Amino acid sequence: SREYTRIVDAALDACNAVGGTVTHHHGVGLNRASHMERELGTSGLAVVRGIRDLLDPDEIMNPGCKFVGRS
Repeated sequence: SREYTRIVDAALDACNAVGGTVTHHHGVGLNRASHMERELGTSGLAVVRGIRDLLDPDEIMNPGCKFVGRS
């Protein structure tokens, strides 16, 4: 729902503002994906994308996932 997304975004913004992060036992999650560049920085996100591209060049693991997009 929009309210849930608004609350999650506010919580993540608050965590990012003080240098924190929010993690989850299932990984990043789609709700947190839009915050990844702020957490990792541009170069950190590029590293994650590079690792993903090396390990899954054919995008067979979680196809279509919008977490970090294709490089």
